[in-house]
Amino acid sequence: MLGGKTISWSSKKQPTVALSSTKAEYKALSHATCEVVWLNKLLLDLQVHHDRVVLLCDNMSSIYLAKNPKFHARSKHIEVQYHFVREKVLTKEVDIMHINTEWQVADLFTKLMDTIKLRRFISIMNLKEICSSA
Repeated sequence: MLGGKTISWSSKKQPTVALSSTKAEYKALSHATCEVVWLNKLLLDLQVHHDRVVLLCDNMSSIYLAKNPKFHARSKHIEVQYHFVREKVLTKEVDIMHINTEWQVADLFTKLMDTIKLRRFISIMNLKEICSSA
């Protein structure tokens, strides 16, 4: 979001099967970080100044993995390409914060939810309903 408005979002099925929720969330963080780097370059070209980007994640293990540059035997199965997020956290291009699953707006694209939660997420993302008269 920029200026309180959603400027970018995506949802896609991961091309590989993750063996743990940590790996799946870490892969998603890596893809989000790539998007952030691209958007940062675009905003720089447009001379739009902004604060450091904060990625929200509801998986504490993934956050710890991204913020801890040390190699761990338990994460050796994660491909090196996904450790891109670590580099960007260390260089302070992005920050990662924990968010309670109840407030994880990305779930809008991946999970079934009741009307109340759906409307709350739509409101948080500043999405507007477009009515067609067809």
